[in-house]
Amino acid sequence: PRVKMVTFLVLMFTAFAISNAWQLGLAAALTAGIIAVGRLNPLRLLAAVRLILSMLVVMGLLNLFFARGGDVLAAWGPLTITTGGVQTAALYTLRFALVIVLGAVMMETTTPTALTDAIGSLLSPLRRFGVHTQEIALVLSLALRFLPTLAREAHAVIDAQSARGGDIETGSPAKRLRALTAIVVPVFAGTLRHADNLALALDARCYEEGAHRTHWRRMRVRRRDLLFITVAVLYLFALMALQMP
Repeated sequence: PRVKMVTFLVLMFTAFAISNAWQLGLAAALTAGIIAVGRLNPLRLLAAVRLILSMLVVMGLLNLFFARGGDVLAAWGPLTITTGGVQTAALYTLRFALVIVLGAVMMETTTPTALTDAIGSLLSPLRRFGVHTQEIALVLSLALRFLPTLAREAHAVIDAQSARGGDIETGSPAKRLRALTAIVVPVFAGTLRHADNLALALDARCYEEGAHRTHWRRMRVRRRDLLFITVAVLYLFALMALQMP
């Protein structure tokens, strides 16, 4: 998980440096290969991030109409579509989509416990400076574990509101905003209730700050980790070679 986290972050950040179609094709091929090696269902993966991808499509359309450059393809009053606008819209949308998909792959193939252990291990050198890295890792682990719980609770509140005549999916924007505001209060109250129960559970298990935490398995860099690092390094060199002046 340590190698996976660092390598995925490098791949995600370097996606913002993609500036042409060749680099975009290379990044798409690498992402498809990672999905295949991870044995993930592409349709299920896209369904998990469909809302964010929809937002990216909207952003791409804005770039399509307001980015300038190149030849004019179509014009409707003040709105003009140019070849430069099409290239900018496609480039920005697709590279952001690759970043989102890579993040989804990492979350789908890594358990919250493994992710937390990796962060705690990577931050361990900061202990010399008095940073409570184990507690930071614990907070992250709890956050990752409770996000699905809070999401289910929010859906339950929405269903309860709908059963009583409230709906956040229809009506004017002002009506939807009022309905959404009515949902925030019970969800926030549920969050406080979960936090109180969690504090009692930690106290019952004699959790103490600074106590050494044992692990069921020790993390080691294996052969497949080195192979993944090698592929990522080759990808970065190929990305730089495809950078057009």
